[in-house]
Amino acid sequence: MSGRLVVASYALALLAWSCTGDGLSAQVQADSVRGHEDETAGLEEGQERLLEAAADASDEGQTSELLESYRRDPLNLNTATASELENLPGVSPALAHAIVTCRRERPFKNVRELLQVPGMTREIFVWLTDYVAVAEQPTVYGGSYRSRVRRNLDLSRDFEAGRYDGNAFQTYHRSDLYFRREQDGGRPLVVNGTILVEKDPGERSWVDHAAGHVDIRNALLVRRAVVGHYQLEFGQALTLWGSRGLSKGSETVQTVRRTGRGLVPYRSAGEGGALLGVAATLDLDSWRVLRPMDVTLFYSHANYDASFNTNRTVNGLLEDGLHRDSSESARKDYVLETLGGLNVDYRWGSSSIGWTHYAAQYNRRFVVRDTIRSRYNFSGTRNRVTGLHYNIYRGRSNWFGEAALDRSGDHAFNAGWFHDFGRIETVLLYRKYSRSFQNLHGFAFGEQNGKTQNEEGLYTGVRCSPQRGTRVTMYYDIYRFPWRTFDVPRPVTGDDFFVQVEQNMLQGLRFSGRFKQERKDEAFPTMDEYGRSISVVEKGRTRRLRYQLEYDVSRGVRLRSRVEHVWYRVMERSGTDESGVLMYEDVRIEPSRSWTLYGRVSVFGTESSHSAIYEYENDIDGVSTNAMFSGKGTRWYAMVKRRLGQRGSLAIKYWELYRDDVDEIGSGGDSVPGRVLRKVSMSLDMTL
Repeated sequence: MSGRLVVASYALALLAWSCTGDGLSAQVQADSVRGHEDETAGLEEGQERLLEAAADASDEGQTSELLESYRRDPLNLNTATASELENLPGVSPALAHAIVTCRRERPFKNVRELLQVPGMTREIFVWLTDYVAVAEQPTVYGGSYRSRVRRNLDLSRDFEAGRYDGNAFQTYHRSDLYFRREQDGGRPLVVNGTILVEKDPGERSWVDHAAGHVDIRNALLVRRAVVGHYQLEFGQALTLWGSRGLSKGSETVQTVRRTGRGLVPYRSAGEGGALLGVAATLDLDSWRVLRPMDVTLFYSHANYDASFNTNRTVNGLLEDGLHRDSSESARKDYVLETLGGLNVDYRWGSSSIGWTHYAAQYNRRFVVRDTIRSRYNFSGTRNRVTGLHYNIYRGRSNWFGEAALDRSGDHAFNAGWFHDFGRIETVLLYRKYSRSFQNLHGFAFGEQNGKTQNEEGLYTGVRCSPQRGTRVTMYYDIYRFPWRTFDVPRPVTGDDFFVQVEQNMLQGLRFSGRFKQERKDEAFPTMDEYGRSISVVEKGRTRRLRYQLEYDVSRGVRLRSRVEHVWYRVMERSGTDESGVLMYEDVRIEPSRSWTLYGRVSVFGTESSHSAIYEYENDIDGVSTNAMFSGKGTRWYAMVKRRLGQRGSLAIKYWELYRDDVDEIGSGGDSVPGRVLRKVSMSLDMTL
């Protein structure tokens, strides 16, 4: 393994050297414009800040799909709402409010005028350039096509034994057709149709998962209408939200406040996260008294995968979407949900207050089997949830929050405050989600991000720029779970502290350092004085330290070196004391506007999953990957992206994982014999 590591490291270094100085042809140097390089690097940095905190960033990421949709159809700076702007990297509530305020005084003529907005920095401006526009488009029509194919080159034991019905390929295909025509009043008529199909490794059908929709905007009395698969995002995600949401991360301010987009068509490969039916946001501007109101009506009739009991009742919903054999196929579309409701928002300026209600009925009864660990999980055949949310701006401050009630009167609420002090931005969020609050369609912020149940906590986040080239972010979160969790047989308390410092040092050289500590009650098996197996609860503490250097060697070449340490310790009787380390060398090379090359070699050593280290990786378009490193070994990847003029792009990624400490990777039937795991991915995007 060490020989492979040396060879791979030298290969990356040679590749970087060959594209610097004399190794780069004069023609390529002429093609590589510094502004374009800064823009590419900045876009990737801003995207990484959000995606490393995405709760769905394991492989298929809806947050990644959201950013991709903005790159494909940029937000119009002169018409986008403050909530839409806050979904972009680095845009705080105060900055979104400032953009809206500036355009009321004078509409933007070009994107570069964003630099004149109070609070806008050069760094954030670079992050935004690919997601916003101001030019009005004439009547256009066309389409796009995306295809992804991925495959593990080393098959698991179950694959080798022929347990699964299908082959080892994972495929995704999506086709879009759109029509856009400018109308009087500045709101273009837009009609978009999408169809996507996907299969996972081991599934027989190439259309195991299929989704689609027709999306119409600004037609007659409808601001937006969707027929087919869609999601709803309102308030602070207590009542209705999709299956995406940012968690705690280096973006310590933006990730806390949910910024709902209302009615949005569903375009993700993730299964189980969409409603299916019809929904519409009405256009009430024709009635003066109703003009400040947004009204959204929705109806859904959708099937979801579920695990079931021997008496055919439902144990719980599933989101993995795997249907590789007869037992997994039996869970497909097992439960039918019929859901309907409405949302009403009243707006004044950038502020709003709203009410959301939905009622749902299921064709099968949910039954809790484990009445101890899962005592407060949803049960029955009906549910309804009602919520009130608010989002109020005053000067540099923003107050936001939501309160919700379920069918039994159990509640959940959160309340937050954001303020921009100039060089310092801060946010506070208090949350209290009842242990018996039941909602299958919420995804609120918290330590159990997205669960929206059995949690109380207070989060404080700060982001500041004390001087040019310096950025400091930090947060402290203290929380408790009033009722036991699945693993810990008693109420849990914990706290979480994070600080990161980023500094531009010399020209092209940047340093960042990060420290994170989390303390939390955990359960551990042990023996009592009589030799009996028992479970004890003790406070576990995890500390992480990361430091990184990033250097722009020359035009088109960026090098990055990172070292991350982790220490895990149980503070009382169990005696568990672990540590781990990860080091990587990363290179990005952009020899021209058409080509971008990526490479990384990571060496890691940890003692167990308690000391595992997670790292964000660049991936093919539409995929977000936070790789988990546990045990001892090496992982490296190489990726190339080729822009096919103005109408397409091609990306290919290959990675290998070597483990020094095991003879098979994984566990059970999913384990892969040997010490090597390899995967190749390819994506193709075309615009018609």
